[in-house]
Amino acid sequence: QPRQVSDIKDFLEIARRKDARSANIKKTGHITKFKLRCSSYLYTLSIKDPAKAKKLKETLPPSTLAFRCFHGELSRHLISDRLALLFCRHSPQDRDHCLNFIMAI
Repeated sequence: QPRQVSDIKDFLEIARRKDARSANIKKTGHITKFKLRCSSYLYTLSIKDPAKAKKLKETLPPSTLAFRCFHGELSRHLISDRLALLFCRHSPQDRDHCLNFIMAI
């Protein structure tokens, strides 16, 4: 079930809950969307200000940030607790850059 969150403070409170599993960051044009997966809902926060989006990226709990991709979409599919497959929807050059960036985190 999707839920729209309009306040940054509310989004951060939700991100600190125990049932928050992962956070995805998607940049589309001038809007940055933060999607937070919890046990019952997928919470979405849209931010138009790039400075606020950058600050929110830095303040998100590291346990919820699964990955960051600056080229666009990158999705993660868990196979087990310790193994994850990464699929990137970009050209091979961008895909290699995304995977190298994730391995460096």
